[in-house]
Amino acid sequence: MECCILRGSKEIGGSCVELSFESERIILDIGLPLDSKKDPKEELPNIKGILKKTDDLKGIIVSHYHKDHCGLLPFVDKNIPIAIGHIAREIINTSAFFMKKDYRIETYVPLENKKSFYLGKFKITPYLVDHSAYDAYALLIEAGDKKLFYTGDLRAHGRKALLFKYLLKNLPQDIDTILMEGTCLGQIDENQSYPTETQIEEDLINSLSKIKGISLIVSSGQNIDRLVSIYRATRRLSKTLVIDPYVASILEATGNKKIPQFNWKGIKIFIPEWQRSLIAKKKSFNITKKYKKQRIFLKDLEKSPNDYVFMFRSSMMMDFDEFPQLLKNGEIIYSQWSGYLKDGTEDNLLAFATRFNLPIQNIHTSGHADIPTLKNLLETTNPKMLVPIHSFEPKQYPTLFKNVEIKSDGEIWTV
Repeated sequence: MECCILRGSKEIGGSCVELSFESERIILDIGLPLDSKKDPKEELPNIKGILKKTDDLKGIIVSHYHKDHCGLLPFVDKNIPIAIGHIAREIINTSAFFMKKDYRIETYVPLENKKSFYLGKFKITPYLVDHSAYDAYALLIEAGDKKLFYTGDLRAHGRKALLFKYLLKNLPQDIDTILMEGTCLGQIDENQSYPTETQIEEDLINSLSKIKGISLIVSSGQNIDRLVSIYRATRRLSKTLVIDPYVASILEATGNKKIPQFNWKGIKIFIPEWQRSLIAKKKSFNITKKYKKQRIFLKDLEKSPNDYVFMFRSSMMMDFDEFPQLLKNGEIIYSQWSGYLKDGTEDNLLAFATRFNLPIQNIHTSGHADIPTLKNLLETTNPKMLVPIHSFEPKQYPTLFKNVEIKSDGEIWTV
């Protein structure tokens, strides 16, 4: 079995790996680079059969729904089989309504925990993992007498941390190569552990209880673990959580009745102007009707802003511009990677906060494994070769782990 990291050997984002065996090929992830300024289609890796399927390309396996792992799917030939988790597919298809490019995965091969299947001569065994994306998988690929394990993105400090222990107990001990993410390298110390999602819940309670006005929380609508933490925190403080139809639809797409839903106690729905326009444009008035009983307007919040925790995004700024009094004594809790506040990504949010004198505090934990977790994975599996991927610091791998071989994008090597 031969392997080629088409993109991702020295960066976080845009992950894409090609495996070949006896004239057959499969692709692991086909992500959009996080810092891309190009037309997304121009970021497609140079892969034979990706625009017009060829018989030797047996399929694309998507580890999870984050754009840096699946963002280029809309541009590939629809005849190429896509393997992805069922719920991950539902989340992609559900979010499509709210996106500029309305892309949906129609035909697919569902990934299921530890249920092996074949694409051509490749045997694939998915392992459900703890990650900030719901229904995310690591992948064991077997061809001939070789075994390659691709971590995708994983961690051991989220609400599904037990999945990491399950992974360690069930992985084979004769892995030839591990393609292992190293997002955390260069960001934290070797012995530092990330806060757990349970700790984040406690931090949220501590902060929310001190805010005198409305609490605006900026967090990914697809980070289900974080949404659960936020909801639990608001319930423990007897506050009302306000979400929009996008977040409500993502929660519903999980199909998990144990995860908060729009009609649960303590949840209200706010429909921002851009979504009202979108609903009208697409004549999807069933959405407005669906949330009628839970719907709330900003004017309803003015009497007691402190009673509300509002899931906020930059696209809602224009709505709040008309209700400046609502923001008096309010604060923003930024529950995403703090680097976005420094690299220009959140300049509009920072300007909004300045305009309305809203302090910003960061309460967040990574969706990725810390170094102790990665060491635990390697000590348990003891692979013959470790190849860095999904990291800006591949040169740090040899200082932390053994059997490291650093590969470059486009380099073909044998597993």
